[in-house]
Amino acid sequence: MLKLSIASVALLSTVAALPLAGASGAAAFLLPRDYLQPQYMSPPSVGADYVFVSGEPILLNLELWNEKPDVIRLLSGQARPEQLIDVVLLKQDGQNLSDVPVRLSQAAPVRINGQGRSVDTSWTSPFELPVKGSLVVPLEVVSDAARAPGIYQLRLRGIAASCEPECAIRDQAGLFRFEVRDASAFTSRVELLTRRAWNATANSRLEEAQSAITDLLAFYPQSVFGHQLQGEVAEKRQQWDKAVTEYSAAVQILVRQDDQLYARARPNDVRERLDGLRTMLSAATQKRARK
Repeated sequence: MLKLSIASVALLSTVAALPLAGASGAAAFLLPRDYLQPQYMSPPSVGADYVFVSGEPILLNLELWNEKPDVIRLLSGQARPEQLIDVVLLKQDGQNLSDVPVRLSQAAPVRINGQGRSVDTSWTSPFELPVKGSLVVPLEVVSDAARAPGIYQLRLRGIAASCEPECAIRDQAGLFRFEVRDASAFTSRVELLTRRAWNATANSRLEEAQSAITDLLAFYPQSVFGHQLQGEVAEKRQQWDKAVTEYSAAVQILVRQDDQLYARARPNDVRERLDGLRTMLSAATQKRARK
């Protein structure tokens, strides 16, 4: 097992941030995908930017952004999107970082963003990137780390691609620092169920969302998010009576401070969320009146 000191990894980071070759034409980023900031858990520990619950998929996007004032073309001879980059996963152990086996898996279709739209694209090089556009490769971190609590660093080591005319890809933010927490804790379980319900609702996977919301409310009935998301699903299905009922329940939970987990974890957010829920309730009530 490879072990590095924090200082030596800082040096590695400095080297990795240099352009891979030639003049920079694109910038590479590793960014979270479908990530919900902690609502019930405490924020990530020092040394991490994101926190996941053991067993939760660790999803991220590799994004390659066009930095030039003109269209560029990205070229790669790799057979699969997950082969586009080489990464190393390190686990923090005191002042040392230990190498952890890892591979990447494609998590969703590859997309090209630009000119105010986002479209799926087949994995066929070259990819034409418009000005201020990007190629987005959704990936999942496949590793025992997803089930082992600790603090980790996923580092970009290389990109198997080039761009033209005469440009290279710069490692702009090829460091993904995250923490994995034990799923057995009550707050972690509530957090995990909330994230599943939230992401399914946000992506309009309504059957999955309903199942996740049911699980959340069965485990933690006073969850303000369970009732809010139940209202959002009802709205997507144009069930206005149910939407009004669920938003009203969510408002009352906050007013009565029934969701103590949320109130303790996010005390500065309660007022803003209450205002937002009242706005959602008002809109749903008006839609119900017009039906």
